[in-house]
Amino acid sequence: AAWPKPAEPAPSTPSKFLGPEMLEVLSTLLAADDVVHRVDVLMNALSLCRFLLIRDAQGNITGIRAPQTTGRLRKERLCPLLEAIDAALHDAQQPHTDKKELARREMASRYSLPEMSKQEYENSNAQLVTTLSVLRDAVERVIELIQGQPAFEGRPE
Repeated sequence: AAWPKPAEPAPSTPSKFLGPEMLEVLSTLLAADDVVHRVDVLMNALSLCRFLLIRDAQGNITGIRAPQTTGRLRKERLCPLLEAIDAALHDAQQPHTDKKELARREMASRYSLPEMSKQEYENSNAQLVTTLSVLRDAVERVIELIQGQPAFEGRPE
């Protein structure tokens, strides 16, 4: 079902895409586990969340703008996601040490990955920092959209 134009009444039985089922899928996708390996999934879920928040600014067809939904989304998904991203960023920005080198070699051996030079590893880390920074910005944009509602004031803890 398409979004009704502002002058049209909302459909009495919205499709599953426009209802609570979609919000549950979105919430599941935004889980803060294994952030480094789920960057693409998280970015797509955040884009969908932003789209729904912007599109549903009038009418709240999906229910995403209900205070209990935005509160839960912020508290249970977005704030923990920011913490996980910050932790991953912190790890990626640490200097290259012998301990990190040993862990890198152990992981490469365990998963039969090709050996990387120190320069390749540093380049990979720099790329990871950039990617995580973009992901963090996307989370902050969603929080800003939520905070644009009267129910929220201030930055996330």
